[in-house]
Amino acid sequence: MSSASVYSEVLEDVHSNDASMNEAYEDEEQDDAFQKTAEEAVLEGVDTTNVDELLQKVFFGFTPDKPRTFIKRKIQEMKRILPVIRKFGLLPPLFNTIFEVAMQHKSALGDQALLLQCLLPRKNISEDYVVRIIAGINRKDKKPKYTADMLNWAISVYDAISKKDKIRKLYNVLFYSLYHESIRAAACHLLYFITKREHVVPHRIRRLNELIDSERDNAELIGLLLVYQTYDFTIRVPHNARLVNAFVFKTPHPEIKHQLTNIRALWQNNADFSHDVRKAEFQLPNKSKAKKLKSTDVSGEPLRELDTIDITRIANDVENLDLAEQLSVVLENRKLQHLLLCKRDDVVIERLSYWIVQKLMDLSRWNNEEDIMKSELQDMLRSLVRFTRFTKSQLPVIEYFLFEYLKTWNGFEFEDEIFELITYTKPSSYKDFYKSVLMRLYQLFLVSDVQWKAKLILCYTNLLQNWALLDWNRHTQLKKTKETDMDDITTAFGVLSFDVDYFFMIRRLIEHIDRMCLMGLLAEDDHPLLQHAGLTFFELVSTISVQDDIPDIIIPAATFVHRNFYSSSAMPVSRVCGILNQYKLAFEENDNKTDDWMSHHTPAYLNHFNTYLKDVCNSLWRNVGLSKLESEGNAFSLSRQNIVDFQKICEERDMEDNRILSITHSASLASFSKRFMTLLEKEEEPSVTHDQPITSAYLRQLGENEGMSISYLDYRAEFLNYMSRLGFTGMHDLLYACMPSLMHLKEQDTSIISESST
Repeated sequence: MSSASVYSEVLEDVHSNDASMNEAYEDEEQDDAFQKTAEEAVLEGVDTTNVDELLQKVFFGFTPDKPRTFIKRKIQEMKRILPVIRKFGLLPPLFNTIFEVAMQHKSALGDQALLLQCLLPRKNISEDYVVRIIAGINRKDKKPKYTADMLNWAISVYDAISKKDKIRKLYNVLFYSLYHESIRAAACHLLYFITKREHVVPHRIRRLNELIDSERDNAELIGLLLVYQTYDFTIRVPHNARLVNAFVFKTPHPEIKHQLTNIRALWQNNADFSHDVRKAEFQLPNKSKAKKLKSTDVSGEPLRELDTIDITRIANDVENLDLAEQLSVVLENRKLQHLLLCKRDDVVIERLSYWIVQKLMDLSRWNNEEDIMKSELQDMLRSLVRFTRFTKSQLPVIEYFLFEYLKTWNGFEFEDEIFELITYTKPSSYKDFYKSVLMRLYQLFLVSDVQWKAKLILCYTNLLQNWALLDWNRHTQLKKTKETDMDDITTAFGVLSFDVDYFFMIRRLIEHIDRMCLMGLLAEDDHPLLQHAGLTFFELVSTISVQDDIPDIIIPAATFVHRNFYSSSAMPVSRVCGILNQYKLAFEENDNKTDDWMSHHTPAYLNHFNTYLKDVCNSLWRNVGLSKLESEGNAFSLSRQNIVDFQKICEERDMEDNRILSITHSASLASFSKRFMTLLEKEEEPSVTHDQPITSAYLRQLGENEGMSISYLDYRAEFLNYMSRLGFTGMHDLLYACMPSLMHLKEQDTSIISESST
């Protein structure tokens, strides 16, 4: 058989398989559509006013003591109205009846699963239901699948349980049930919920390790051991398992959890019932004579002096809460956050981190279908943002989630929260940070609109600002001592390695964002939003060596300076001048620094920056700009042919090529100059007013013909002052710092003022 015929048969098989798959997909879509139509038909006409009447009719006579045939028939009716139960939930009497039937374990597995799907309470339920399930665990269980299903249901509704004291008292029962393979995963999950420090004792640690060594499927056991490790760092976890990789406690039935949330929202009880319950179980100690601080927390409540608070009692109270409750308390309570910062406990931080990663991964992987906007995950992210904003530092586990989430992030979901969390990430090596953050966001940058591009650059600006605020001088001093490999002082959470050159990282980050700014300006036709974002970034970069004690001075690319200076708007022109002035001050300040804490730039690097100053000042003030060719280098790095072509265009349009970029003639400033001259004339009321752009010769002509009498130097100096009052301070500051004529004029004004005052 020829290769061509074989290839043909393969193609036929592929097409045949594709056709079969398409038919299967079509059948599945039709089934989904039919099911959706059936559910809509059942729900039609049912609302909060008549749902209970409907349920009472369906379940009339339904009790646990009825014959199996009667119960089976009722379960079939229950299947028909399941959409109603999922939407509206059950009142306590009916909920209790269905639970009792389910606990008998007399129904088939399919019917048992249906009963559990119906156990959706409208209000919080008693812990006695879960106690009954745990109490039913025994070694001779003939129906272990039923018990496992009941435990998984208990896990899914755990947030709806009003109190958990009795469940915690059954810790030993749950722990010894780990020997039952069928219910081990569910038992581990419940133990994860209720474990406290008091439960972490040597004999349990030993038995957990024995089980892990003897069992092949031991992910949940390792996860529980990791919970123990958050209370005792001496515990060794096998197989190199790490906290951030131990996402094993997934909600068994996320749809039940989501349906409970939707039911609470529908009945307007409390959409966030789990938080309220946990808050009620924990109260800070109340001291009536405690001193008050002038500052207040976000709720407006005065904060007490930490010294006057019984710190030991607070810490112990937190220790006495189970893992899930600790997160809710700490993320929502400003006083505990103060305590966490002032009395940092790595064990507590590790424990909180473990809960956070479980919660975040659970919410991000199992979405509530009715929660289209994913508000549950957004609420969690907002809590983390508020916590991080207060502590000014990122928990390492949040960074882990962030880096994982960025791998599949579409760029618009939770945009504000993701961007703000990025701004608090810890410095690392440039290679790692580029792989985790920069590369992924750069790919989104290329395909996003101008607003998103500008947001990303501003996000990086805030990130660099947060890094600049770290005490790099102390970090450098600690590095010299070489007492440890890590610096755990500079940041509130996490550590900085002494093996990473963080100044190199900052330099490469600035260069990366510089390129992004240029690409954005080119792609978006110098859009003002991108101009603003890029200029804001370099306004920070130009000052960090002076204000934040970072030795390196990193100047922007020439193209960035030139494109903003060529703008037809005064905003970027003035701001780029202000940036150049800040760099000038930074280079001057750098000469006064010690040799080990200064920017060791080359003479060529400084000369490159000086060309920026020369080109801008020549254009704005000296009226040279692009009017001549220079052997050592043309203005703005333009080629000889560029200059010649520009001069020809000016000649054809009868324009003066030496003034085209000046403060009186440029496209960005000419209208301001005209307006300023009009204001002067309105004040002086001369016989003749101006009708063309201001030049030295034109001012002399006006003075000779009963017009405004003012020198060209004075006019431009006052014009700069006028622009400064309007908020365009960059040109004023740069030219007054670089132009001898303006410096001399400023000295004269200063001496006149001092003489008049004496």
